Amino acid sequence: MTTFLPRFALLLCLLGAGGRLPGQERPERFFDSNGVRLRYLEQGAGEPVVLLHGFGGSAEDPWVKAGILPALAARHRVIALDCRGFGGSGKPAAVRDYGVEMALDVVRLLDHLAIPRAHLVGYSMGAAIAAKVVTLRPERFATVVLGGYGARLSWLAADPASRQNDARYEQRAVELEGGPGGRTDPGTIARAAALRSFREQRVTAAEMAALTVPALSIVGKKDEGLADVLELKRVMPGLKLVLIEGADHDSTRRTPEFLRTLAEFLRAHPISP
Repeated sequence: MTTFLPRFALLLCLLGAGGRLPGQERPERFFDSNGVRLRYLEQGAGEPVVLLHGFGGSAEDPWVKAGILPALAARHRVIALDCRGFGGSGKPAAVRDYGVEMALDVVRLLDHLAIPRAHLVGYSMGAAIAAKVVTLRPERFATVVLGGYGARLSWLAADPASRQNDARYEQRAVELEGGPGGRTDPGTIARAAALRSFREQRVTAAEMAALTVPALSIVGKKDEGLADVLELKRVMPGLKLVLIEGADHDSTRRTPEFLRTLAEFLRAHPISP
């Protein structure tokens, strides 16, 4: 691993502002996931790695802009999904079209690409989706990496905590709807629906404790979600936890430590035949 960071620095120089190696393409592709057209980017060859972005993001942000997708593509077949409701993917308006459907989209993507098992990496909202799908279909994943978040455990705590989560996300949805175009813009309507569906992505402590898929959480010490990650570590002793000094929720994904830790973990857990 001593040569990884210099190679990464060289890679970023080659990428320049366009985020692409000379002569290397990252085609935009689409597939149907239970009636919703989803967009994804694909680059590289080798063991497959699926990337799931955070709320308001896309395949480009954070994965391309932070240099993570092209860096991983030097060794892996990397597939970055635009989650339903975000980026170039379809934007259904109903709350029922999000929640668990966002997790099942990952399985459908693997089926579409005829991939039996893959590494799974999620950041923020993407981490919650990853935690949900890996409890539903653990046989499809060689590893799971939760960046900037743990899992939606807190809805299962005492009733006051559950009601607090409901109220927090409902308030965010109302604020979106109250903004410009909030009741007419498909993207805004989709994001509000996604927020209201997050309760359906909850997982139990027992489900996470029973997980045998190798799991890693990478979180900044200044991340407001650190408490949730520490709670997940408490109920899931096998979780490997890496804390990044001085990093917050937004900056963690852009640190060299994030990419280095992720790359080391993937190499340490190759997909068995």
